[in-house]
Amino acid sequence: MSPPLFSQLSDFAAAFEDIYVCRLFKTVAEGGPWYKYTARGEWRGRTAGGCPNYADTCEFNPQFYVKPSRPCSLYISLSQVMDAAGSDVNIGFKLLRKEGKRAKAVYAGQSLIAAPYTALSEAAAEGKVVPSANPYTLFVSTFEPRLARSFVVTVYADAPLEMTDGEALRLIPETVPAA
Repeated sequence: MSPPLFSQLSDFAAAFEDIYVCRLFKTVAEGGPWYKYTARGEWRGRTAGGCPNYADTCEFNPQFYVKPSRPCSLYISLSQVMDAAGSDVNIGFKLLRKEGKRAKAVYAGQSLIAAPYTALSEAAAEGKVVPSANPYTLFVSTFEPRLARSFVVTVYADAPLEMTDGEALRLIPETVPAA
């Protein structure tokens, strides 16, 4: 019997800089417990509003309804589509209590689940939510405004979401007031 490759965590840490963990979700369609909802979009021109630090433009970012049918766990992933130059920009998201309105500012106690802005190709976070009379607002953005990029947002929920278009997240129209 051969000795273990790494006998201590310090040996492992000396040999490797990064560890990547891949989480797989078995959907209801595959016999699993997860409902999967996606949306594709882009930040371009007016819709490249940046994070809430840019209060005069952030409300124009694409935003989506999230309305759980019962208390549930959510896993939210925001992926940017690499541009021709091959560089990622800082992206992030917040799931907010906005009473069905678009977000133009974030106040204390409004954020339920958030992924900090990162220059990686994907930002992700998970948490638990409960149903509300009004849908939550999923705010997705680049950190800085005027950065063009395509994106895919995916929400996995262990309960069905309402206010969707089948398996697609529903975009909040720009005509809905921002708060």
